[in-house]
Amino acid sequence: MSIFNFFKRASYRPRVEVHAYKTIDGVPHILATKQNGEFAFPGGGIEEKQNAQDAAKKEMLEEAGFKINKPKKFDRARRYTMSQRWQDQSLLRRGKSYRGVANQIIQAELGDEDTHLLGKEGDEMEGLRLYPVSEVANHLQWNTRKLVFMQPDDWSQRVIPSIRSLREIEKKK
Repeated sequence: MSIFNFFKRASYRPRVEVHAYKTIDGVPHILATKQNGEFAFPGGGIEEKQNAQDAAKKEMLEEAGFKINKPKKFDRARRYTMSQRWQDQSLLRRGKSYRGVANQIIQAELGDEDTHLLGKEGDEMEGLRLYPVSEVANHLQWNTRKLVFMQPDDWSQRVIPSIRSLREIEKKK
């Protein structure tokens, strides 16, 4: 059974988050943007006939204007139940009711610039640049610790191991 069919039946919209990396002067960097002081990564929905790697390639072209090489899944997809407001907006936009998203992280080498699909769906990411992976991982780690009296941000806690693992990928080259 494909990831799409499993999560479709479970009413979770399948999506990918792309951690595209490149080494600059021996230091691994990741493509991201900062939105309201938080890091965000390219990504989006997985269509019914797509696998996660193909969806990641398409989202990178549409949102970032870059190709990616050697996309691979990091860990397994994780479900996140979203707010009622998100669920209502999702129903209006897509005509289907979703309880939340099933997020699959895809790691890939950042490839060449390719803008032929950039902004095609109107969700081009602004301010994308390459950040050292240690800076991103440390920021995410700090954010999860500052929530002393609140439930930790599970999404960020799951992203941290992916970002940190990019250092290991680069060391093996």
